[in-house]
Amino acid sequence: MSAQKNIASLNLVPALILLFSMLFTLIACNPDNSTAAETAMDTLTRSEEAKPKEPGKNAGDLAKEKATTLVVQFKGFSMGDQPHYLFTDKSGKEWDFVENQDTSIAFSLQLPQKKATERNQGFASNKSLEGKWFSIQYGFSMQPQHETERMANMPVIIKATAVQ
Repeated sequence: MSAQKNIASLNLVPALILLFSMLFTLIACNPDNSTAAETAMDTLTRSEEAKPKEPGKNAGDLAKEKATTLVVQFKGFSMGDQPHYLFTDKSGKEWDFVENQDTSIAFSLQLPQKKATERNQGFASNKSLEGKWFSIQYGFSMQPQHETERMANMPVIIKATAVQ
């Protein structure tokens, strides 16, 4: 009987060795247990960090310095796959921003919970601002694209000022 137990335990040894070697390989290749997307973002971040920067300025300051300003009319806000702050400029070109970093102007309003739906996700356009003109300072921020979830430079509002 003990000979049969020894044979049975020997059959498990190769399986256990294989299991532990696979586990070791997974841990060694991904030491911080990050997902593939996190690893890709880390690579992007490190490549951005490798670029020379002006001393004493962080990435947010540099993005604001590179911002572009335009005068646009607010058309509305909607929540779909992501937030959409919709504007039109004087030539008729439509602008769709995915984020408003300026907390002094609320282009979108949070709705009471009872008015929240799957479509509006609890947010609505600020109707009192629709049709009004604004000077928008905007830049770009790495955000997931709604179709592919890949990271892309998407337009974001940095500063908005009402134009008379």
